[in-house]
Amino acid sequence: MKNEKNMKETNTIDETKNDEVPVAWDDDLIMSDPYSNLTDAELIDKLKENFNALPQDVVDYVIQGEPDREIGTKVNLLKYEIESWLNRYTFKDFYQEIKKGLIGQPNLRLFLGNVYNYLYCLVEDRPIRNNVLLTAPSGCGKTETYRLLKEYFKKYIPSLPVHYFDLTSITSTGFKGADAQEILRPFSLENDEGKGVGYGLCFLDEFDKKLLPCIATNGGDANYEVQTSLLAIVEGEDVATRNGICNGSKMMFIGMGSFDYFRDKRDSKTREIGFGAKEDSTREDRYVPITREDMIKVGGSNELIGRFPLIINYQRLSEEAVDSIIDKIVYDLESAYQCRIVLDNKYRNLLHKASLENFGCRLIDSEIREQILSEYTKALSEVLFISKNDLYIRIMDKDKCKHYVGKKGRKADKEAMAELLDYFY
Repeated sequence: MKNEKNMKETNTIDETKNDEVPVAWDDDLIMSDPYSNLTDAELIDKLKENFNALPQDVVDYVIQGEPDREIGTKVNLLKYEIESWLNRYTFKDFYQEIKKGLIGQPNLRLFLGNVYNYLYCLVEDRPIRNNVLLTAPSGCGKTETYRLLKEYFKKYIPSLPVHYFDLTSITSTGFKGADAQEILRPFSLENDEGKGVGYGLCFLDEFDKKLLPCIATNGGDANYEVQTSLLAIVEGEDVATRNGICNGSKMMFIGMGSFDYFRDKRDSKTREIGFGAKEDSTREDRYVPITREDMIKVGGSNELIGRFPLIINYQRLSEEAVDSIIDKIVYDLESAYQCRIVLDNKYRNLLHKASLENFGCRLIDSEIREQILSEYTKALSEVLFISKNDLYIRIMDKDKCKHYVGKKGRKADKEAMAELLDYFY
């Protein structure tokens, strides 16, 4: 993600036309509908396979007595999967499973509660009012939230589309970039009238970037035009796409962003203090929640922001949360490389400082992994074979680490662990 600290309030955009610019969906877009190539007979066989030889009354419920309507079958399959999941798992089960992978964000509970309610309303054919804006400092869990939910629902509700879309690829109609209408494409299923209806969770990343003025060479605000296009989509209007008419009335939209520019704006305002004033007493906390007023002040339209009933703010990670993340990364790397890893206090403190930068905890894994791989490769070059958990790697500082094998390693490991115990206890 680009650092927008020095970003100007207005940008320019090239008017070059390019109808072939690909839409910036996640890599597995092609797998958005796992049943797209199945006939009705094959789909019913898949139902029986997935749900342990379903009784005929359940199959009848799913296909609603219309075996020749393949699209309708898919919609009812999705609803049946959701209903089965709701009957089998409580919200607590859902929350505890996702919480394992996202550390240090208390408001995760609110976000998942909204997702749970969306699925309930979907299966009960109730109005969908679950759109949410998810704000968080960079590297504090937005993208990880998407990844965890996609992985979870792929296992428990495989027919539910969950996709991530980079809004920076969207431009106003005719300009270089993708059209906003294409957002609906991987979610669309056809109804009785031949119109597409979208189902699923749509994560709109870099949402904050499209709230900032972006002046095109014709003098118009290209981002405001994009906001207008997005408004029609999240309102559930009929929208023309390459595959026909579709609307997002049955979808949940999640607008995500770090909103760093908004935070920078507030910081610069609080630094404009008078002579003799104490800056520490007047400085606003950079990480206080982002509000609708903050978004509208810099260029967000009232209409678009108003179509997101909820704003959920993730907070900056605490030192305890960063420590837990580091420990989890170390545990995962130990499993991957079949070794023991010890981090000296100096290096751990360096990782803590890195978590306060623009990338947050996003690069901690890469930082540790690079050093582990370097020492792991050296160890493999020195011996013919390394027994499971017989390799010990100790990282003292950035680009300063050692490895030990066998008895020598176990001795070094005990010494390193003793240092850590002295530090913590």
